Amino acid sequence: MVEHKTKMNLEMYTEIIDNTENNKAPLIYIIEIGRPEDEYYKFYIGKSSAGHNRPLKKYPKSVRNFENGRYRKTYKGGEVIGTRPAWRDNVHPILSEAKKMGWPIKVTLEPIKEEELDSAEENKIFEMVSKWGSDKALNIQLLKAGGETKEHKKTKNMNIALIAHDNKKADMVAFVSKRLPFFNREDVMIVTTGTTGKHVKHAGVKNLETVLSGPLGGDAQIAAMVVDGKIDLVIFMRDPLDKHPHDVDISMLMRLCDVHNIPLATNYKTASYLVKYLKTK
Repeated sequence: MVEHKTKMNLEMYTEIIDNTENNKAPLIYIIEIGRPEDEYYKFYIGKSSAGHNRPLKKYPKSVRNFENGRYRKTYKGGEVIGTRPAWRDNVHPILSEAKKMGWPIKVTLEPIKEEELDSAEENKIFEMVSKWGSDKALNIQLLKAGGETKEHKKTKNMNIALIAHDNKKADMVAFVSKRLPFFNREDVMIVTTGTTGKHVKHAGVKNLETVLSGPLGGDAQIAAMVVDGKIDLVIFMRDPLDKHPHDVDISMLMRLCDVHNIPLATNYKTASYLVKYLKTK
């Protein structure tokens, strides 16, 4: 946690919750006006690749500029071509009004990896909208339509199958453990074969459905789900150096992934690239 009380941000925020350790590291910020039980409760979610600068410096300054009727110059090719308001959306006027009314304004800072900023911001918005309603959200870039808010349509769940042969189960546990925030997202559902399921559940995966173990028909069950359109990605850490009693089921699963155009990762590295891509979605 970094100490950063200044006259400007204390002028606007009544509470600052800082969960970061570096004031220049990427983060998302949650600005809340009032408490959820208050009739006037509103929230705004934003991101900052420059750390504290945007939520703790730029926002209070922009609100002050709004209150003082100040405008900033706009440039093109190094020349001044006009002026524009010192605020870009509806959050600054509402923050100004909240200050005048004496309502509490809290900002929470959460550290995020830079490559995950966009998805983390979007996920937090959707989480808050689902919890408190779109009428409480000030994120008009996602919710505004013709001057009115509309309910956000949740993205379709991603159903991911996790399978690992005995000699690869440790790799699967290591893989999942490093990416728990992704695998525990609300829009991610995990399907695993029996023994693999026990291992990844112990590693911390929550949204989990388990089918039979591979030799008892689990791979065939997942293959059927692929055919039914119920699986979006298969991560199968297979042991290519050993023979398996259910090799025919393994071959069927892999063939059906190709037939139905389902992404299939059969090793740690490929799985890493696929999940890295999905984190941005």
